[in-house]
Amino acid sequence: MATAMLCSKNEQTVRASAADVGVAFQYVSRASIVLQSADVLAPAVMAGTLSLNDAHAEAQERKTARETREEREERAERDLAALRLGLGRPVLVGSLDDLNDRIVQIA
Repeated sequence: MATAMLCSKNEQTVRASAADVGVAFQYVSRASIVLQSADVLAPAVMAGTLSLNDAHAEAQERKTARETREEREERAERDLAALRLGLGRPVLVGSLDDLNDRIVQIA
């Protein structure tokens, strides 16, 4: 975890940082993902109260959830923009309730 932290501050690649300190690339890579997607877990990993594997799994889940939410927001923004621009009649897929839910999510 400490190597991954230094790697991000020094703008050094993960592979180079791992080689410099003699740590397997995979460990530093996983730690980097934890720092990017769930940095609140880093202290627990460093204290030994949470395994790097568990923190990595949680970080992956958070990353996936965030990307999914961002995709939904982007789709809702596109739908709303099409409605505001009045470019003909937009084709609605699903019910109006679904569209309203998407609009409420971005508001």
